[in-house]
Amino acid sequence: MKTVWVYINTAREVGDVDHLKVFATVEAADEWFTEHDPEGVAFEYPVTGVKDNGMRPRPTPLKNISVTIDGITHDGTYYVQSSMVCVQSQLGTKATQVGGSRPEMIARLLLSELVRESTKP
Repeated sequence: MKTVWVYINTAREVGDVDHLKVFATVEAADEWFTEHDPEGVAFEYPVTGVKDNGMRPRPTPLKNISVTIDGITHDGTYYVQSSMVCVQSQLGTKATQVGGSRPEMIARLLLSELVRESTKP
């Protein structure tokens, strides 16, 4: 399945040339983010109407996150795929749909929930 990476700049109006960016590869997206929006995230979407060439999809890159709760820092990783934020840590895995918040913020919230759930009596 052919996919593209899509970035939406919510600070721009719909139709503005800088409102939407579409990248053919995750490398192209990462290169653009490095220069233009280091905290930005693109989401992977399938392209319809393209014949399957038999190639396997590229794995979604993991990003590191951490939260400090009660003076203890907890580490994890997250990725965004098909409008879902997925968090993984030693405490487990948790996922939710991307809403109006930045994926990194959602990932930190999910990691915090994993920490709190693991410390419940």
